[in-house]
Amino acid sequence: MGERNIGIKGDECVCGRRASVLHCPACGSSRVYARENRKHTMLDGSVKHVDTQFRCQRCGHLFIEEERQFCDAPPVSKKLAEQKARALAQSLLEANPERAHQLIEQGTLVKDFNEELQEIEAEQQHPPTDRKEYDLHMEWVHYNYNHGKPPGGLTVEEYVERRLKGEVIP
Repeated sequence: MGERNIGIKGDECVCGRRASVLHCPACGSSRVYARENRKHTMLDGSVKHVDTQFRCQRCGHLFIEEERQFCDAPPVSKKLAEQKARALAQSLLEANPERAHQLIEQGTLVKDFNEELQEIEAEQQHPPTDRKEYDLHMEWVHYNYNHGKPPGGLTVEEYVERRLKGEVIP
């Protein structure tokens, strides 16, 4: 993620990105475009005519400006991920203490939190290092978006690695 997207004091979204930089509330990507005069399905299920609707180019999520306050994008730092996990655990404890204690006893609540941290750390540690890797990464994203499935059933890392070796993937 670029430095321009990381939140600064007074201009932070709940996910840690800049609130003034439009980003997808589902995946956090700032690659979005606007569509005008659309019918939009609201979070409560009702359909409403809106002047401007946004679509994320990374994940295809449709959203409007009013829904940005409910941003559920992955946190941008380990500290924010911990804070989010604590907040979710606290709200679960308040809403359904019996279920929360069951999850804590089973270790599920802590396990999910640790998995989320590992995903964020892995994403931050392994960005594409050069233009060729980036282009192959985007090739995988476009194929996945256009066909609804990843090329050859491979993860993006596997795809990039095999393509860098010169392998042709159908």
